This record gives sequence, structure tokens and C-alpha cells, in this order.
Amino acid sequence: MEQPSDLEPPVPPYLSCLSEDGTLREFDVAADIEAPSQSHLLFDQKARESMLVKARQLIQAKYDKGIPFFSKDVFRSAVEQFDRCLDVNEPAKSVTLSALDGTMVRFNVNVGSEFEICPPYKVVKTKPALDYYALEYLTSPELNDIPDRVYLSVSVLQATEYRHVETGEVAETVVPADYDTARARFEREREFWAESAQFARLRSILTSSCIIPHIRNVVAFGCSSMSRQYEDRNKASLSQHSLILEVRDVVMAEREGSPEIRCFAQDPAYTSVDEQVLGEAGITVLDDPRAWLAVDDGSVVVSISPDIPMANGDDAPGGEDVD
Repeated sequence: MEQPSDLEPPVPPYLSCLSEDGTLREFDVAADIEAPSQSHLLFDQKARESMLVKARQLIQAKYDKGIPFFSKDVFRSAVEQFDRCLDVNEPAKSVTLSALDGTMVRFNVNVGSEFEICPPYKVVKTKPALDYYALEYLTSPELNDIPDRVYLSVSVLQATEYRHVETGEVAETVVPADYDTARARFEREREFWAESAQFARLRSILTSSCIIPHIRNVVAFGCSSMSRQYEDRNKASLSQHSLILEVRDVVMAEREGSPEIRCFAQDPAYTSVDEQVLGEAGITVLDDPRAWLAVDDGSVVVSISPDIPMANGDDAPGGEDVD
């Protein structure tokens, strides 16, 4: 298929979805049999709509056949490439992932790049992470309507920090509670839930089931920060993290002498205060998408109202694929 004349195509064919400065405002184009993303589709409305309809039908057919939208292979590849992007000596400048149609998608990543905003502050790009798209998004004419992105079930984002131009000091966009305050709140919440009827019922369900011998870890997604400045905004997060530890403690009590049940949590909202408090309590905070790699058939997954596709129909973590 003919390439646009203004593009120097890499080999194999790639679709570069980010411009050089890492924004989403520009799309380069690549050739692909299943999802031709030639530039004329951006201007020919009829061809554009025809391609989008075909793409959504193919996506739905893949889902109906049980083809995974999110796999551990993709997550492993992303982790390896993210690590190379964070190499202080020779950082990689891109991450390549596979779209649902088999197209290799390249995202430009520039860790450490910066630009000034309102003086005296600048924005600095830091670690990369994944963004996830569920079936409902991928098959929606209203939401998924850009030809060059139609087959992307995952894409790459970059975290940013605001820093003072002269001192380099990080400026918190939301001021968190300090360590002592966050830790005290968490301890109070754990004590409250330990005596609650809800946790008594949880203990009863777990101890009367046959799953305890098979549990190896507890993995949590999207439980949010516990270190917001105002205590009433932390209640849900505090209770969810208490739940993680309660599951661990029940399993350990029933399996005295067995290997330790490890706990992991992943959420981009975590602050350094969260990481310290959770770490001391026995919950290891992992960067996206590393927690997915900890999930297997011996995992208890805790995920309450996340904004990533965790359990949407057949979309559930487990085994070698996360569909």
C-alpha cells in the first residue's frame, strides 16, 4: 500500500500516534491491510466512516471469539520498554505496542523533556504508563471515531511534574496530608473495619470457602490515594486498603506457617506519602502496568470502581491473558 509522500516510513510499518513532543495533536500514518490509515481517510468522510464501521465490526468479532484485548505479553513488553525509557545513561525514545489488527504502534516517549508554562514553573515529562480502552469504547461511534486510533486497546501516556524553573523543586498540584497524618488515619480506619460486621462476614466467607489454600497474593487496582489533605475525601480509599490487609491477614491466620501472602497495589494517584504508609503496612506499590504481571490464578484481585477495564463482561484479569 502506498505511503503518504510526506512520511519517511519505518520498517516494519508503524503507526506513530504521538507527535515529537509527546502530545496527541498529530498523527503520522502507516500502511496496514486490516486498518488502512492513509491520509485520505481523514478528509474523505465516506471512506472514513466505512473504515470505522469495518474496524468496529472486526473488534466486536474478536471479542466474541474470546481474543484477548489485554494480554500479559503486551504488559511484559511494555514494562521492558518502559524500563529502557527510564535508563539514565541511554534512554529509549519510543515504545512499540501491537494494536488489535496486528499493526505495530509506536509512541514517542521523552523522559525528562520539559517546557515552560506559567513562570516560574515548567512541566517535566516523567515515567510512561498505559492507558486502557474497553470494548464499549472501542465499538462506540461517538467515542472511537479517529481512524488512526480505532484499533488501540492500549496506548502510552506520560506522567508529568510541575517544577520550579530555577530550583527544580516539584510543585504539588494537590497538597497531600503529611506522613504522620496519613498513617494515623489509616491505622484508625483499619481498627474500625477490623471490628465491623462487614469484615466479620468477609472472614466467615473466606474461612468457609475452599480457596484459601490456593491464594498466593492480593493485587489491588485503582484504590486511589489515602493522603488527600481533607480526611472525608479519603474514606473510600482507606477502607479499600484496609480490605487488602484484612484478606491477607485472614489467609495467613488460616495457613499458619505457610509462605507470606504478598500484597500489591497500582494506581497513578499514589503519592510518596501513600507509598511509604502502604509499604510499612505490607503493601508494595507498583507502577503501571506491573501489577498486572502479579495476577495469576492464585490472586485475590481488589478493584472497586476503577477507570480501567477490570471486569467488563468477560473482561477480567487472570491466567495468561487479561481479556
